[in-house]
Amino acid sequence: MGGKRKHGKDAAPKISASGIRAALGTTIGEFHGESCAPGDVLISFEGVHKSFGDNTVYEDMNLDVRLGETLTIIGGSGQGKSVCLKLMIGLLRADAGRVLYYGHDVADMGAEQLRELRTRVSMVFQGGALFDSMNIGQNVGYALREHTDMSDDEIEQRSIESLELVGLGPSTHSGIMEQFPAALSGGMVKRVALARSIALRPEVILYDEPTTGLDPSNCNRIARMIRKLQGELGVTSIVVTHDMTTAWYVADRVAMLYERNFPFVDEVEAFREIENPAVRDFIEGRTS
Repeated sequence: MGGKRKHGKDAAPKISASGIRAALGTTIGEFHGESCAPGDVLISFEGVHKSFGDNTVYEDMNLDVRLGETLTIIGGSGQGKSVCLKLMIGLLRADAGRVLYYGHDVADMGAEQLRELRTRVSMVFQGGALFDSMNIGQNVGYALREHTDMSDDEIEQRSIESLELVGLGPSTHSGIMEQFPAALSGGMVKRVALARSIALRPEVILYDEPTTGLDPSNCNRIARMIRKLQGELGVTSIVVTHDMTTAWYVADRVAMLYERNFPFVDEVEAFREIENPAVRDFIEGRTS
């Protein structure tokens, strides 16, 4: 990949044998003739500016995401952490600077390339965003119907496999495929949303506040799911959260949004030792 930056071997988390595998005719680590090895930069923000009216969210923001890692993004409420995820898949456009996927600028992608990007980079929205009028099987299989030519039987089988991966498959939850979202608990809705996101077997999963509104037991369950999917599917994960328990558990690296940029980015143990007052106040829950 042009201009590819490599990191030391210790920086790259291990990916299981299933990690570099075919997904919908694509392969993790390959995109339009470009290649990326575990630990290499997969997604890059270069000098990004983004404002909404008079509210400047990012100013000359730079951040790299490495193939195979779980990067947790932390920071105060309302600072724009989720904006970062939407920029990655072209739901928002940067006012200046570049958002690169395999060295390709997302802003230069046409409709077909964006469609492909969004099958490879899947987002789990904060509220789950399930379709109330569809049962669980239809919800999980929705993207497969929209973006692939898989048969109904193949879609059903992939939906079952995806639900099993998040602990909600028919083997343990009889009738789950026919239930509707209104019948599920908040934690189950989050897990169905996660199953829907992995049905396409993406390369990257973006999690927007995955544990918000959940009790501690379900928070722990979701955190374990994130780690499990990284290991079993080889996905790269970006997790936006203000929950430090989840952040420490799932992350390989942590990035803190502060003053419209990410001045603090490091592996978990090193991040814990940062002495900057803004970092200490946030991770220790102190208020000024």
